[in-house]
Amino acid sequence: MRGKKTNERFIAGAVCPACHVLDRIVVSSDDEGIEHQRCVSCGYAKHGHPAASTPPSGRLQRQEPTPSKTIRIVDPRDR
Repeated sequence: MRGKKTNERFIAGAVCPACHVLDRIVVSSDDEGIEHQRCVSCGYAKHGHPAASTPPSGRLQRQEPTPSKTIRIVDPRDR
């Protein structure tokens, strides 16, 4: 039997992996230390131990930098 859930809190900037809506993920933990994540918009749910679970993805996560490319602008009058 699962323990009682405590301290539900919204995660700012989190995007639901199912419906892709921003700021609708609620996280709580129960008496046994199991973490529960759910979306209040679509009902998506994920359960697991905090060490095994991943934090909700956010819109402000770092992305790999895009490699730059050098270009040369040529004035047609210089030909």
